[in-house]
Amino acid sequence: EFPTSTTTATTNDDNDDDDNDDNQKHARVWQSGGYWHLDTRLEELQAVESSNYNRWSCFHPSNSNLASIINQRMKESHNTSFTLVHGDFKKDNIFFSSMKSPGRPSRQDQTLLSPCAVVDFQYCGCGYGMKDVVMLIVSSVSNRIFDRSGGGDDENELLSFYYQEFRKQYLNKQRPETQRPQQQQDSGQFQHQEKGLTFDSFRKQYELCLLDYVRFMAGWGFWGNNVNYAESRAWSIIESLVTSVKGNSKSKHNNFRVDDVLQMTNDDWVQAIYQRYPLSEF
Repeated sequence: EFPTSTTTATTNDDNDDDDNDDNQKHARVWQSGGYWHLDTRLEELQAVESSNYNRWSCFHPSNSNLASIINQRMKESHNTSFTLVHGDFKKDNIFFSSMKSPGRPSRQDQTLLSPCAVVDFQYCGCGYGMKDVVMLIVSSVSNRIFDRSGGGDDENELLSFYYQEFRKQYLNKQRPETQRPQQQQDSGQFQHQEKGLTFDSFRKQYELCLLDYVRFMAGWGFWGNNVNYAESRAWSIIESLVTSVKGNSKSKHNNFRVDDVLQMTNDDWVQAIYQRYPLSEF
């Protein structure tokens, strides 16, 4: 079950009758959005294979507090970095406008953007917005996209596009209509015009959320179109975290192995996580 403590957002509906239930005048959301956050998934954490034959054994409490350290970092943020997350953002919960709807452009004239509606907000709550992006990419993006180059370049392409659209929408909401920028501006121009989350911080937030999501799947079960990408990418992040503390200390087989990860102490993990994902950035 989810924690009973919730955050309340007041609506502006002044037309409700006085006799209406208070829940009709307030939107109540979880303090931590998403169905996989650690406080509600301790059983799945215990289900992670703890032996050194499993590369995700670093998440098991008998080996380290890495899962709790990531969870703590996920709860810490500048107020401007937290938002409301959907919490179960997969293709099954997104309805796109039909191409054959009246007034819609033909397929060949269709832009990359299409009107859509999202349903199923039962896990909506506060957190990093990249939690939703991680789940959508891992669960629902066509695996043909990531098969082209192993994930790295394609991940960057998707995140760059999302970041540009995010900045556009954010700036358009913040400015009077007469001062809004033209639609076609790149992310670099936006960074010079407005202070805010840089693309580098954006990607680091994505990495942190991906580690947290893989931690959950390691105990619950891996699923989605791009689980191979998710595991490979998360493992490369783990390797970078270990290297940042231990140096390039690969085994005698010149291959990064589970044993190298299990040598990390809890203090090592704290140092590595907060060094790669400093609170000063997001």
